[in-house]
Amino acid sequence: MPDSTHLDEKALHLEVLNKFAEALLQSSSLVDILWLVAHNAIANLGFLDCVIYLKDEHDAHLVQKAAYGPKNPEAYSIKDPIIIPIGKGIVGSVAAHARPERVHDTRKDPRYILDDEMRLSELAVPIMFEGECIGVIDSEHPEVGFYTADHQEILTTIASMAAVKIADALHTEQLQSTIIELRTTQHQLEIRTEELERAKVAAEAASLAKSAFLATMSHEIRTPMNAVIGMSTLLNHMDLNDDASEAVQIIRESGQHLLGLISEVLDLAAIESGEVELSLNWVDLRKLLNSVVRLTGSSKIESRVPIHLEIEPQVPSYARMDETRVRQIVVNLIGNAVKFTKEGKITVRAHLRTDNDQDARLAIEVADTGIGISPQQMEKIFQPFSQADSSHAREYGGSGLGLSIAKKLAERMQGDLRATSQLGVGSSFEFSLPITVSTPAKSASDSSPTTKESIAPVDQGSKILLVEDDIYNQRVALSLLKFAGYEADVAENGSEAIEAVQKNAYKLVLMDLQLPLVDGFEATRRIRALPEAHQPIIIALTANVQPSDRTASLEAGMDEFLPKPLDFEELQNTIAKLVRTPEA
Repeated sequence: MPDSTHLDEKALHLEVLNKFAEALLQSSSLVDILWLVAHNAIANLGFLDCVIYLKDEHDAHLVQKAAYGPKNPEAYSIKDPIIIPIGKGIVGSVAAHARPERVHDTRKDPRYILDDEMRLSELAVPIMFEGECIGVIDSEHPEVGFYTADHQEILTTIASMAAVKIADALHTEQLQSTIIELRTTQHQLEIRTEELERAKVAAEAASLAKSAFLATMSHEIRTPMNAVIGMSTLLNHMDLNDDASEAVQIIRESGQHLLGLISEVLDLAAIESGEVELSLNWVDLRKLLNSVVRLTGSSKIESRVPIHLEIEPQVPSYARMDETRVRQIVVNLIGNAVKFTKEGKITVRAHLRTDNDQDARLAIEVADTGIGISPQQMEKIFQPFSQADSSHAREYGGSGLGLSIAKKLAERMQGDLRATSQLGVGSSFEFSLPITVSTPAKSASDSSPTTKESIAPVDQGSKILLVEDDIYNQRVALSLLKFAGYEADVAENGSEAIEAVQKNAYKLVLMDLQLPLVDGFEATRRIRALPEAHQPIIIALTANVQPSDRTASLEAGMDEFLPKPLDFEELQNTIAKLVRTPEA
């Protein structure tokens, strides 16, 4: 029959469990639950010591989270908290094997880990949730054999009762931690988005500023260059002695060189800012390539090498592409080959790579027998303002922009530009791009005019109106026109131009864009609003040569766009092309 002491102990255990259960229901946070176990349950059992451990996030160690007795000097604090690896010590063994342990004499157990002071007996039980140990309740006592089977039973019961609440609290903490991390990440993303938006705005502003600067500088440089090249062109056609003729030629060629450099810089800026628009049309490939080779081959260069053109039979007669940009790339490649080839030959080879008509790729290779490029130098040949060897810039000249522009234009057309080379043997550059091919009959019918026309010059009696505010550009344009056999009146601003067109039947107006009072765009729009009898052909003559300037000119109602400095032959050809009379 059980003695009264044992019955009293059972009653105490039941009372402790009842109170603990009531308090546990009211607790939700992990901290409250753990300290409730230590202070409310363990302390009321009459134990002198208790430490509650939980596994860390990696399930590798046990961390002290709550305590009662010497380890808990005040409030919710733990004196000198320790971390025990899973499997180490008595507490670590309980966690590893997920079963309680009662040690009667710790001095005889080599696993015992001394924490704050020596205690002679120890009881540790696992906190189990869904078959997994998530922590350990550990109690120690200074007496040998203090803990009984009843102590183990009630401590196991307390651990079981607390397990679900602890697991829920841990899960809640993890969710809250995740929410905090997500909010932190969201906040960081918002900050990063704002930074990127500011950077985008700044980049766009910088791009606009760069474009505006380049456009302004282009206009300001091209305006005096128009006088230099225009007047040197006229002088070149005059009867000069040899010394004067050579001097004029040097001026003209230097001006053309400077103009080419300006154009390259503007091209690169336009490509990088995404302002290059493609104009796709049916192009006669053989005519295009023959024209490029003929023009580059006849250019004035000091070291002449033959340029051979090879067009393989499978290359179609016509293809849909941007003729201007393809021409620009091939001219750059041939010019580069000419520059670095002093003997041997240059070969331009066109062939077609295709699986079917829809996937055709035109490949144009320019191979030379020049100085070649080393593998180390090959890495930077397509970089702007760079040449394979800095000494080349001194010996051969050039800005280092041609290949960079060609590469970017090829990529803009969904194509590619690749190079292979052997130092001292030569180099090969292959430009390829996807094209849509067509039969000659179809292309010819698409591109040919429906009405047969013949080109005739402006009648000598028909006056031309030159709209130009710069006195030097007036003199250049009037001199070029006079040399070509044309007479012209002058208007110095848009208002004068509108008034002059209303008073005279001008067949052709050469319109500058930047004009005082009324600019060239507005003047053109007002002229286009006049009756049919006052509708001349209008050609823009401008130092503003950005793609947007050409587009704006055509949208305003102009018929053609010519950049300054004026090219005498281009001016003549453009006038002849636009002023047509039906064939008799």
